[in-house]
Amino acid sequence: MHCFYSEHIEKNKLIELNTEENKHLKVLRLKENERAAITNGTGKFGIGSYSRADDGIIIENIYDNYNENNFKINLVCAIINDKNKIELIAEKATELGANSIIFFKAENSPKIKLKYDRLEKKVLGAMKQSNRSFLPKVIVLDGIDDILKHIKANSLLYFGDQAGSKSTIEKSDVINLVIGPESGFSKKDLKFFELNYNIINIKLALPILKTETASISMMVKANG
Repeated sequence: MHCFYSEHIEKNKLIELNTEENKHLKVLRLKENERAAITNGTGKFGIGSYSRADDGIIIENIYDNYNENNFKINLVCAIINDKNKIELIAEKATELGANSIIFFKAENSPKIKLKYDRLEKKVLGAMKQSNRSFLPKVIVLDGIDDILKHIKANSLLYFGDQAGSKSTIEKSDVINLVIGPESGFSKKDLKFFELNYNIINIKLALPILKTETASISMMVKANG
């Protein structure tokens, strides 16, 4: 079942898609009465059928929090050198249930400028691909101190660490995951986290994982 995005969803109504989504619809060449879904990205997920004559989707049922966890996952990831890998992290984190994806400049992060619109496009596509009803927030921060604006001080943070002491993440209403740059956190960055948060190091696989692999591994553990 193909999924599309629309801010507006109403039961027993024809939903006409915006220009971008309508292009996607044309490429897929849906058949008359083929099952299709619409997500509004804020918790509503409608399922219905395609009407070729009206060139839209008629919604039959609407579900709240469709395909969503009953807890929130915030992924906090240091910016790395490869923009394609950063987009991959955003895409896979969305598919694995992240509610917010925060990229920040660590001391060992490269000086690159992320394309926010491309990240949002990747996340939107991943939301539709995984039939989610919520669109994760994508946040790009200039510095590590700005994390405090989005993750409250004294919150529990789970660090992906090859030498971690625990292998599982305990379920809670909010799970905060932190992934460092491939060269590791500097002493200054580690001090920031130690002073402002409670940290638990989660053991990852024995080989040293790349940032994008560590992100996916931690997301899987959070859902486990």
